[in-house]
Amino acid sequence: MTFNEIWEEIVRCTGNVITTKENTKFTYVVNENSIFIPKANWKITKSELEGAVKMLQNPSFAKNAAIGSSYVYAVIFNALAEIQ
Repeated sequence: MTFNEIWEEIVRCTGNVITTKENTKFTYVVNENSIFIPKANWKITKSELEGAVKMLQNPSFAKNAAIGSSYVYAVIFNALAEIQ
């Protein structure tokens, strides 16, 4: 699976309620080449998301990301789950 496929799913899921592993619920909005998470008042670019996806290729990092409460990884894991 390519990052563009993941990005397309992230775009498709805009406005959906996502839940972190810590049970924090949030939504995000896609603005051109970035996402904005209103609850966190935080923006992350498409290229930063791509870097986060690349970091998940390291198994020990991926395990820690999966148990953390990061909004970024919750968005990525949600997109991956929707693709499968």
